[in-house]
Amino acid sequence: MTKICLVYTTLSPLTAAQTLAHKLIGEGLAVCCNIITSGQSIYQWEGQVVQEEECFLLFKTTCTNKERLMNRLNALHPYKSPALLALEAEASQAFFDYVTSKDT
Repeated sequence: MTKICLVYTTLSPLTAAQTLAHKLIGEGLAVCCNIITSGQSIYQWEGQVVQEEECFLLFKTTCTNKERLMNRLNALHPYKSPALLALEAEASQAFFDYVTSKDT
């Protein structure tokens, strides 16, 4: 099987997203993180509809690291109720080998 896990969250500002990504990759919990800047999030918060610019972060990790990554993200994330979503994905053999060779 060539399943990996993708873990998604949002964060603002860009410097906070970069710091978080560097930390989690440095800790060996993910091998890669894509940061998509200038995203617009519209959501309901404390009875109001809010629109903010946020970065979208997509971490790539092994399925065995998924829970540890999500727990650490939850502990480090500055938001009160961060969006933390995990999905399994089928990867190419070459990318699967890259992701799993970095497993800690």
